[in-house]
Amino acid sequence: FGQIGYLQDMQWPAFDAKNNDSADQPVGLIVKTRLAPDHTGILLVVTTPSKIFGNSWTTQREDIDSVVIQDRETGFVLVNSKFTSIAAPQESDSSVETVDYVLQLGEQYWQIKFGVKPTLVSKMLAAAPWAALGLILLLTIAAAGIARRKHKQDLALEEMSKNLEGAHTELQSKISERDKLFHALRKSEREYKAVINSVSDVIFETDEIGRLMFLNETWKKMTLREVTDTVGESLFSMMDDQQKQRDMFEELVRGERQAYRTETRLNLGHDSFKPVEVAFSMLRMTEDKSIRVVGTITDIEKRRRAEMAVREAEQRFRAIFENSVSGIYQISADGRFISANMALAEILGYGTPGELMASITDIGSQLYVRPEERREFVQKLLFEGRVAGHEAEVKRKDGKPMWLMQNARVVRSEKGGVEYYEGSVWDVTERKEAEEAMRHARIQAEISSRTRMEFLANMSHELRTPLNAVIGFSEIIKDEVMGPIEVRVYKEYAQDIYDSGNYLLKIISEILEVSKIETGNRELNVSNFRLVRALKACVTIMGTRIEQAGVEFKINLPEELPELLAEELGFKQIMLNLIGNAIKFTPQGGKVTVNAGLDTENRMVIDIIDTGIGMSAEEIKKALQPFGKVDTSFSGMKAGTGLGLTIVESLVRLHGGEFTLISQKGAGTTARVIMPASRVLMPHVEVTETVVEAAPEEDSEKPHLKVVK
Repeated sequence: FGQIGYLQDMQWPAFDAKNNDSADQPVGLIVKTRLAPDHTGILLVVTTPSKIFGNSWTTQREDIDSVVIQDRETGFVLVNSKFTSIAAPQESDSSVETVDYVLQLGEQYWQIKFGVKPTLVSKMLAAAPWAALGLILLLTIAAAGIARRKHKQDLALEEMSKNLEGAHTELQSKISERDKLFHALRKSEREYKAVINSVSDVIFETDEIGRLMFLNETWKKMTLREVTDTVGESLFSMMDDQQKQRDMFEELVRGERQAYRTETRLNLGHDSFKPVEVAFSMLRMTEDKSIRVVGTITDIEKRRRAEMAVREAEQRFRAIFENSVSGIYQISADGRFISANMALAEILGYGTPGELMASITDIGSQLYVRPEERREFVQKLLFEGRVAGHEAEVKRKDGKPMWLMQNARVVRSEKGGVEYYEGSVWDVTERKEAEEAMRHARIQAEISSRTRMEFLANMSHELRTPLNAVIGFSEIIKDEVMGPIEVRVYKEYAQDIYDSGNYLLKIISEILEVSKIETGNRELNVSNFRLVRALKACVTIMGTRIEQAGVEFKINLPEELPELLAEELGFKQIMLNLIGNAIKFTPQGGKVTVNAGLDTENRMVIDIIDTGIGMSAEEIKKALQPFGKVDTSFSGMKAGTGLGLTIVESLVRLHGGEFTLISQKGAGTTARVIMPASRVLMPHVEVTETVVEAAPEEDSEKPHLKVVK
C-alpha cells in the first residue's frame, strides 16, 4: 500500500456486486496524486477488499481475520470487511487481536485496523508462558509434595528421635534407679547385717527339726565359737535340758504352742555352762515351702548378777533408810507423807512411820509453827529445784516446838510435773538454842564493852581536867616561874610530878582514843600532805628520846613522793607510836630506819625497821591485842599501856589500809603500814633516795636533822 506503483501494478478484477456477499462489499478509493509538478490528478477506484489485498495474499495470510480502513481525519470507514480467504467469513473469535497501522497515500491518511488471528506458532508462543507457569506450578506442587513428604518424614524421624531419646532417658533412669536400688539394697543389707551383729542377743534361725541355719556375730562373743563352725548343728544338742526343749519346739512347729520364752543353760564344752534365755519368736515359710523358726538367745548371767546387785543395793539402802539417824521422807505435792523412816517419826515424836503418815495429811498446817514458811519453802524449792540447809520451826506430836534443818529436792515427771518432794531433816533445836544463848551473850558483851568504853571515856575526861592542873602547876614549880626554889629536892619532885603527869595524860589520851575508835565516834579529818613533812615533825618531837636511846635514825624517802590524802594528825600519831616502839626496843648503837615508796598497785608502803630485840610469833600476837604488853625488862624506859599498836592498827584500818608486824627474835622488827591507792594523789613516782639523819651536835641538847640525798 505504500506506493502508487503497487496499485498500478495490481490487476483489478471486474466488479460484480451481485455475486459478492457481505464479506466482500464494494468500496471506493479516491487517490489524489501529483501527475506533474504543476498538475494534480484524482484517481477514483471502485473495488472490493479482495481485489485490494488479492486472493493469494489473504489465503496465504491465514492469520488475518478482518480489515477496517478508516479516514483518519474524518473517521469515515472506507472498508469494513471480515473474512477468511475473503469469501468465507467466520464467527468472531475471542482470540482475535487488533493491530493498528497508519497508511499515507499522498496527503491522505488512512487508519487500517487488522483483526489478527493467532497462528499455531503465536498460539504456542502465547501459550508458552502459561505452559511454563503450569510446568513451574506442577514442579512447585511436586516439589512441595516432595518437601511436605520429606517434612513429614523429618517430623516422623524427629518424633521417632524424641521417642528414642525419651526411651533412652527412661532406660537410663531405670538403669540409674536400678543402680540406686541395688546400692540401697546393698547398703540396707550391710546396715541390716550391722544391726543384726550389733544386737547384744544372739539371733538365730533353725529349720523344722531345730538345725541351725543362721547365727549373728553375737554368737561368737557369747560362746567363743565360730559361726561357720556352728551352723548346721542342732540347737538342742547344746542345751542342758535337751528333751524338754525339743518337745516344746515340736509343739511350736505343729502350731500347738504360741511363741514362748524359756530359761536353760548352753553347754560351752569343758564342763562349762552359761545361763541363757531362749525365745522362739516366729515361724516363716521359705520359697521352697520349708519351715524356718526365728528366735533369740539372751545371756542372763549379767542380768542375774545385776538383779542380785540391785537386791543387795536395795537391802543396803533400805537399811540406811531405816537405820539413818536423820529423818528421810518423800512428800506428795499436796503435802502428804508418801514415805518416812523411823528416825523422822522419832524426831517428830511418833511411834512408827505408819502412825506419822496416817496422822499428818497437810504438812504446812499440821507440822509447821508458821504455815507461811512452808509455802515460801515450796516456792523456793520449785524455783531452784534443790534447797540445802533450810531451817524451820515445827511442832512435835505433843505440840512442843522444835527446829529442823532440811535438804530437799523436787522429783519431776517426764512432762515436767511435780511427782513428789524428797529430802532429809536433822533436829537442830539444841544448836538453835545455843546460838540464841550465844547471841544474847554477844549482845550483853557488846553492851558491857560499850559501857566499859563509855566509862573509860567519861573517866578520861574527868581525869584530864585535874591532871592538866597538876601538870601545869608542876611545870611552873620546876621552871621556877614564881621564883627560885631554895630546896633543890623540891624542884626534882616537881620534875617527877610533871613527868608522871604527862605519862598519865598520855595513857588517858590513848584510852580515850581507843574508846572513840571502839565506839565508832572517831572521825577522820582528811587533808592532803607530804609524808616527809609529817615525818620531820615526828623526828622533832622524838628528838630527845632518840638522843637518849643512842640509836642511829634514818628516813629514806623518794625525792618526789606523792602526797597522801589522809588525816595528818592521825598519821603522825601512827608514826610516833611505831617510831617510839622501834627506839624503845633497840639497844644503844642500833639502827632505826624509815623507808617509803609505791608498790606495783600504787599503794604507799611505809616500813619502820629496827635492829632491836625482835619478837616471836606469840609475842606479835600478844602485842597486837588491846592492853597487850611484851616483856620490856631490857629497856630502862617505863612500860606503856599496851594500847599503842591497837591505836595504830585501828587508825590504819580507818584509812582503809593494812598494818602488819614482821619480826624475828633477836633480829629486829619491821612495822609495815600500807595506805591504799585511793589515798595516794600521784600514781607515778620517780624514785631517788632521800636520807634524813638524826645525830646530836656538840654542845646541843636536841638532835640536828641532816638531810642526805
